[in-house]
Amino acid sequence: MSEPDPGGASAGGAVGGTNTGGTGGTDIGGSSAGVSGQAGTDITGGSAGEGPSSAGAAGTNTGGDGLGPCSGTPDECEAAREFNAYRTTHFQQGECNNPLVWHETLGTFAHDWALQTFDEQEHSFGPYGESLGYGDDGGVHDMVFFISEYDPPGEDHCAPDGSFVASHHCNTMRCDAFTIGVGVVREAGKLYLVVEFGGMDGSSI
Repeated sequence: MSEPDPGGASAGGAVGGTNTGGTGGTDIGGSSAGVSGQAGTDITGGSAGEGPSSAGAAGTNTGGDGLGPCSGTPDECEAAREFNAYRTTHFQQGECNNPLVWHETLGTFAHDWALQTFDEQEHSFGPYGESLGYGDDGGVHDMVFFISEYDPPGEDHCAPDGSFVASHHCNTMRCDAFTIGVGVVREAGKLYLVVEFGGMDGSSI
């Protein structure tokens, strides 16, 4: 089984490197060090019927992890909680551990973008901090771990002063993130994931 690959092309327009891009947002791009064997990364929230799907219907799910009410699908809410779990157990100067609160605007953005482009491996050029991931469907927990994992060179820590470093790991751990939205799509034995990190009240970062 191949591992998830948090790569893809960045919103900055470059392929094979990491850079910030988008309209006021941060998109992590370049080819990752994953060994999925397939080029591309994306996540989407599934729809019923034909085509890509996610398990279950959207609903309000609450947990004791600081996420608050979650309007995403069960997979999307689980993924958001896994990002919070990673943040709260990873400690490094310049990185923050506050739990992220689900924001419906970010969740809808991630869900819709994932459904639209899960098989095209493209960033959205949106206003949020965005990471994409795809690979064999080993579950949401494994995908979130591979997107977030510190794995230099390339998947580096944020700078000690808290400033952003272009990596999926730093995107997960960034200190200007307070809100989160996730999109998840499962299709043909693959899992595609899009995560959007936002500022206070879902503002752009």
